[in-house]
Amino acid sequence: MLINAQVIDWNNFNEKTLNEVTFRILNEYTSLEGGYSLLYSGKLPEIYRCIKKNNEILPMDSISVKINVEVLVKSKYNTPTGFPVGILDSISGIDIQTFEELADRCITDWIGSPSDAFFLVGWRKVVGVTSFFNKRTKTVYISVVFKS
Repeated sequence: MLINAQVIDWNNFNEKTLNEVTFRILNEYTSLEGGYSLLYSGKLPEIYRCIKKNNEILPMDSISVKINVEVLVKSKYNTPTGFPVGILDSISGIDIQTFEELADRCITDWIGSPSDAFFLVGWRKVVGVTSFFNKRTKTVYISVVFKS
């Protein structure tokens, strides 16, 4: 168990805490790998709504495409240097005790995926983290969007 880790109450899941912990751990990982020190832009409501609306009807890869194509391409986050990029993971986390463990597992999943790992270090400096917990399925979705 991690010292000072924040224990998860699965009956009263705190998405804001998970967003903050995920950003902190992602920033630590990025710094260790020689990437940018990241800036936190907070939760992105458009992504939250997309995950909430589609999590039980679409597979995760389809939700990820929907986020990148339908939400981010049409969003206010586009810049002359390009579109933002979002990556998504889902974890059935009942065996997980702390937010730190949950964020670690998510980041480990991304590191293990060549397509996602590419974005983790040095892609963009500003990061938005959005999580959604489906109480019925006990599944956590975590999305990270890299913006200019």
